[in-house]
Amino acid sequence: MERRTGLDAGAHRHLTAADMEVVRAIHLFDGLDHQLVDRLVEDATTVAFEADSLLFSAGDPAQWFYIVAAGRVRLFALTLHGKHTTISFIEPGFSFAEAAIFGMRVYPVNAEALAGTRLIQIPGERFVAQVGSDPELPLKMLASLARWQSRLTQTVTELKTCSPSQRFAAVLLSLTDRVSGPADVPLPVSKSALANRIGISPESLSRVFTRMHDLGVVVDGPVVRITDVSALRQHCEEASAT
Repeated sequence: MERRTGLDAGAHRHLTAADMEVVRAIHLFDGLDHQLVDRLVEDATTVAFEADSLLFSAGDPAQWFYIVAAGRVRLFALTLHGKHTTISFIEPGFSFAEAAIFGMRVYPVNAEALAGTRLIQIPGERFVAQVGSDPELPLKMLASLARWQSRLTQTVTELKTCSPSQRFAAVLLSLTDRVSGPADVPLPVSKSALANRIGISPESLSRVFTRMHDLGVVVDGPVVRITDVSALRQHCEEASAT
């Protein structure tokens, strides 16, 4: 693993329109006015990693927080014997290290950007200063976090009442606006992240895929081919009927 920070990983790039869509969609900015979000991240840049690279180490000064635009970031800790213990993987569309910016001012864990990852990096000091200059903004951001927490609670409830195949069907339905007939749905996350989202181990995901064959659902690489969306919806509704 190369030691390569956001400052020296390569040439910085300004955010594109697509990058801004990713930024505005993170839970921290949910419901905020787009112009306000644009102002908060006006100094943000993107940086790409061609090889697995150490982004920061536990105890480093927290100068940035990040949003994954593409690829994947691994958060990990080191044991007393120097072994890596993976804490979580951050997938595209999610942010990390905000707490370090607002609170302890140092990174509490290590972060590794995997090969092919592109990050949106936001300077922490200026961001905190802008948030602090607007007396209403912290409350708005707290409201955004509360809405995100509410969605997480709903997700936990769904995990308890639905089978893994029903949870997978619900994910697919959220990714298409079709109400019936065939549809091809691209998976927006890796299969390991998908397994985590529906509350099963990655090893169990293949069994869910097999179960979905009976519903006319075939996973073809990064694309899921659905024969009839209405049949998928009916499968989800069986959970509320039991």
